[in-house]
Amino acid sequence: MKDDKVLAFDAARHRPGPRYASDEQRAASDRAYAQMVAQAQDAWRTPERREQDAEIACVIGRDQAMITDAQARRDATYWRYVEESVNAWKTPS
Repeated sequence: MKDDKVLAFDAARHRPGPRYASDEQRAASDRAYAQMVAQAQDAWRTPERREQDAEIACVIGRDQAMITDAQARRDATYWRYVEESVNAWKTPS
């Protein structure tokens, strides 16, 4: 044996069955996991990327507002067409 160290063997850790962490160990594990997730989420976000994302969000918002208006115009045009079609027989051409 090196340095005359005696290693104790704990056979209880090698028995079949589940092992449970203490509350302190579980809390440390949860903190480490939360830190790892935060780092993974922010790793790709450079200042330039954040600026691009903000610009894209503005464009998307503008487009969605325009699409809503376009849908309303499309619906109005369709219903005008339907009304003209329904009443076409009433007026001679």
